[in-house]
Amino acid sequence: MLKIPVRSKIAIFSTVLAVVLATTSVTSVFAASATAPNLTNHNMAVIWGNQFRELQADRAIYNNFKSHAAEIRNSSKPAESQQYLAQYAFALGQAEAIVLHGSPSSTSTVKVNNRYERSLTAQQELGMYLHMIRGLREKLRG
Repeated sequence: MLKIPVRSKIAIFSTVLAVVLATTSVTSVFAASATAPNLTNHNMAVIWGNQFRELQADRAIYNNFKSHAAEIRNSSKPAESQQYLAQYAFALGQAEAIVLHGSPSSTSTVKVNNRYERSLTAQQELGMYLHMIRGLREKLRG
């Protein structure tokens, strides 16, 4: 029988163990990333309902506008179109932040013109941004 030194056995065992652990952790990372976005989108759709679907459609429309940047530069008012697109991106980002994190002012009372008023709820704020996006979309198309 072949005698293998103890150090060689330990080195081989360590290498095999490292490969097994690396393979296991890599496959679990890929498996989690493949399923996590679907669960998150499903949960968001349940929580926010039609507003979430409208927000997804607005993101797709924004991406479409961005992919046709040459048309914006060649339009009759490129600076105005670019301004509307920047406002659209801002409103879209705010709406997405509300969906992901809620509204920072959703439970607070704010002082307006020397009187205290309850701030908007997260759904009201999201509705406001979606309405703003709709108006900007019309300006960009028109």
